[in-house]
Amino acid sequence: MPRHSSDAAVLSTLFGGPYIHRPAEDLAFSVARSKSGDCAAFLSNLDSTSWTKLTFQNVQYDLLPWSISILPDCRTEVYNTAKVRPRGLKRKMLPVIGKLSWQLYSEPIPSDYDKDTFEKQVNISSGEGFLISGKWPHRTVMSAGHVLHIFINDMLSGTVYGNVDNPEVTYNGYVKLRAGINKISLLSVAVGLRIGLKGESSNLGTGNSSVKWAKGSYLAQKRPLTWYKTTFNAPEGNDPLAIDMFSMGKGEIWINGESIGRHWAGYIAKGNCRL
Repeated sequence: MPRHSSDAAVLSTLFGGPYIHRPAEDLAFSVARSKSGDCAAFLSNLDSTSWTKLTFQNVQYDLLPWSISILPDCRTEVYNTAKVRPRGLKRKMLPVIGKLSWQLYSEPIPSDYDKDTFEKQVNISSGEGFLISGKWPHRTVMSAGHVLHIFINDMLSGTVYGNVDNPEVTYNGYVKLRAGINKISLLSVAVGLRIGLKGESSNLGTGNSSVKWAKGSYLAQKRPLTWYKTTFNAPEGNDPLAIDMFSMGKGEIWINGESIGRHWAGYIAKGNCRL
């Protein structure tokens, strides 16, 4: 039997930053409104096996399992991802011809004034036992977010990831401290980062920023809160394109100054996915 959800208040924002409202388990809709009054809605059913009914602005919509419906005028469904049935089309990811030249810019480590960061300073005596023995203290940190980054003295000490079904995470590891003042910063990442994005306010996504991008040997350093930039030639033809971001963790993509959305490799379909 399909599940039914009652009508709910609409949360709206300007285009480019829609909020998600969940009227029932496995259901969600996102609404975007422009300053001129234009409206677009995205209705989703996150259940991978059951179709459902969603009442949105007093209109009932049937949502197929694991699908998103697009309403460009907040009324008429013009597209549903589960209804796409390509005929004779085989999708294939192809590498870009030639080697891409990458650059990076690393964000500053978030401080305690950021709402999603916990920061604590610890004063360690030079006679502390673990400094003498070299047996570093063990730390356990629990978070309700999907991702937890641990920084010790502005250096990444560890990262732990959750998933869609179980977003809560627990980090267990040893921390290397020094004599004197030590700064411990814990950054929890849930739906999306609202802190630690100085690059966004500096317009890194649009290419208009004057920050200094690093390249060369710096690219080998794996560090969260990092922007990557490259250029490539557009493929021939007008067919839809896809970008494989599986190895990039959780983040957001800009192409030619336009955000094309967020990506998260932990949010993928399960089981046999066939058209």
